[in-house]
Amino acid sequence: MILLYHIEIPLIRLPNLKILHLHSFVFNEDDFVTRLVTNCPVLEDLSITYCWWEKGDRLIISSHSLRRFAVFILRDNDEEKNSDLVLIDTPNLQYFEYSDNLAFSYITHFNALVEASIEFVYLLPFVTLETSFRIQLSFARALSNVQHLALLRSYVEGFYFAGKLKDQLPVFRNLKTLKLAALCRSYCSGRWDIVVWLILQRSPLLEELVFLEGFFLDGEEACDYHDLNNAGDAAALEDAGCGIAQIIPSCCESHLKRIRINRCWGLDKEVNMIRFLLGNASVLKEFVIFKSKPPNGVQFVAPSFDQFKNTLEEIPRVSNSCSIIYSDDEPKFI
Repeated sequence: MILLYHIEIPLIRLPNLKILHLHSFVFNEDDFVTRLVTNCPVLEDLSITYCWWEKGDRLIISSHSLRRFAVFILRDNDEEKNSDLVLIDTPNLQYFEYSDNLAFSYITHFNALVEASIEFVYLLPFVTLETSFRIQLSFARALSNVQHLALLRSYVEGFYFAGKLKDQLPVFRNLKTLKLAALCRSYCSGRWDIVVWLILQRSPLLEELVFLEGFFLDGEEACDYHDLNNAGDAAALEDAGCGIAQIIPSCCESHLKRIRINRCWGLDKEVNMIRFLLGNASVLKEFVIFKSKPPNGVQFVAPSFDQFKNTLEEIPRVSNSCSIIYSDDEPKFI
């Protein structure tokens, strides 16, 4: 195992190296990591965290031995710096974590992927949202084999546009656990029901659904999301490209057993979304909700913990065995 901190090393061959962690490293050349990985023929675990690429135009990784790969690229908050190409040829990779601005092009080879976490810090500059979301959806197709998937910042919104773009989303045929970050109002109108419905339709074996940040990024966005007041409206779902809204996704009838919301203020629009979920998951066993206090400065009054609990207990559930577990602890973003 090698840990590198702000030092320069020659590119030598490391024939027995299996674990390599690069932390707080500045790369002067785009192909430094490419050549380094090539010189580690049995490398299994590669982590590139809090590193800077001075150019950052290309990220190319090719390795048949790699099993775990985590990359978190820093760009000094530059939302107009995006890679031209990200090529990851790792057919035996099992665990993948990726955080960077959206690239203009992705070429990936993931045959054995089990778990992935994806974050796009910023989308593409000077192009339409449609262009960015088409690239996101194309990248999603490379993840269709995963069993556990976390879609973080600026990724979830792409699924909102999937139906309207007529892009064929992949079928996540092995997906068991899905974790979603909050929607951003800059890209869509907060229609969680549309996003969830599109994903559930294509995740036949999904067992657990987690809303990592609740439904809203912050209190201001919670005030602006008006469309969620009509969560589950059949006409809206069909208009968004979700197909016939009355056809329940198969996972809801056979596999989806646990839903967790890591932050909930108890607003009517949140309750409507919870009603939508409880009304469609017929084998649900456990619904976990973290009731949070509203942030300072917001323009709404949230119900008390007991009021919120009483409201949810009155919501009809299609699953007779579903129990709602409440907590007023701090939200757990895991």
